[in-house]
Amino acid sequence: MKRLFLTLIILINFICANGQNTPIYNWQEHLSYQSAKLVLEVENTIYCATENGLFFYNKDDYTINRLNKINGLSDVGISCLAYDKENKIVIITYNNTNIDLIKDGGIINIPDIKLKEIFGEKKINNVYINNGIAYLSCSFGLVLLDLENEEIKDTYKIGEGGNFVSINDCYIDDTCIFVGTSDGAYFADKNSNSLFDFNSWTKHPSYPSEVSEIIVNSWGILFNNQYPYVKVRNSNGYYLEIGNIISIYQNGNLISEIIEDSNFSKTQDAWIDKDDNLWVADSINGLLKFTNFEYQESYIPNGPKSNTVFNIEFINSKLLYAVQVDATEGFELCPADPCNLEEKYCPANPDGNKFMILKNYKNTEISKYQSLIKSNGIEIAGIEYIKGKDGQFYTYDINTNTNYNSIAEKKSSSKGMQTIAKFLFDELNLIA
Repeated sequence: MKRLFLTLIILINFICANGQNTPIYNWQEHLSYQSAKLVLEVENTIYCATENGLFFYNKDDYTINRLNKINGLSDVGISCLAYDKENKIVIITYNNTNIDLIKDGGIINIPDIKLKEIFGEKKINNVYINNGIAYLSCSFGLVLLDLENEEIKDTYKIGEGGNFVSINDCYIDDTCIFVGTSDGAYFADKNSNSLFDFNSWTKHPSYPSEVSEIIVNSWGILFNNQYPYVKVRNSNGYYLEIGNIISIYQNGNLISEIIEDSNFSKTQDAWIDKDDNLWVADSINGLLKFTNFEYQESYIPNGPKSNTVFNIEFINSKLLYAVQVDATEGFELCPADPCNLEEKYCPANPDGNKFMILKNYKNTEISKYQSLIKSNGIEIAGIEYIKGKDGQFYTYDINTNTNYNSIAEKKSSSKGMQTIAKFLFDELNLIA
């Protein structure tokens, strides 16, 4: 026990000596913003949602700011972005149906759907804004969010017989509300006082099967049930078909096609701003800017290259194994079974399956880590690090004892606790 406390003191001194400019009690976020998912124009700012949060690029002063769960957002795993131009409100929805509103410089959380017990899948598929109301296309129905009063106003069940049916998209014109569902296209009089009654909705006879989205362009109102893997966006008079190729239409005419190349390879979303710049959210290369449909540059805030955390385990100052952790939706620092929380973002959750033991792991830093622990008399240790987009290793935690995850070890021949027991047994025999 004395040896353990001495080791801990040595390590604290080591950390303080090498990080004098940053007190160890100040937490800083080091998240990856490289995997871009969604892009949206908000006034003169481009918002980009990523796996861990979002960042926004100001076109006036060329600055980049970040928002995440650490500094203001209520959750991780953004599913939709939308903007109410009239009330200047940004709507953020999450995979777990939590909702944030960026309003008047602050963030307002609306957790009603997240907290409500609903039978079956609970998901927000899309957001459509009309007259201060955010129409949320959900897996169980159409939910109306009053943006001014910051409250859920109503829920419409569209399915025949009042059954739940997944709503994929919504559109409202002068007279009607249209919805695309897993059971076809439906419409109703938008001025009806009984939209909560499924009898008020009529199924479109020409679209009996699933409608993935509603497309509105110069050709009229179209229901997409043929190309579910092609995303469509309408932005500033342009019509975008987003897939492996970004097809750009204006006034019904194809004006440009952009094929994925070395600059961008995994397109998730695209938007054309009021200055006719094309912005592309790419899950590999971040936020990309095109001028005159020619690639210009990419925008990625400083941070790790990916959402992957590495943990290297040592016993008897020798490498036992390395563990790779998927921290896409957050990371619970303790990997041990007693730390198993219910939240899905905890890697210790058996359902998450986020730990993976790496066989024959090699990197240039292992010998440095070994030298560090040996020079301080540490025989059992767990060292955690992330890799920056510049390829550099950033070590953020050195444990003088460690925890092992049984779920990951089931798939490996190496067992941490058994190896420690054998090591201690051999040490006792040497003393005897």
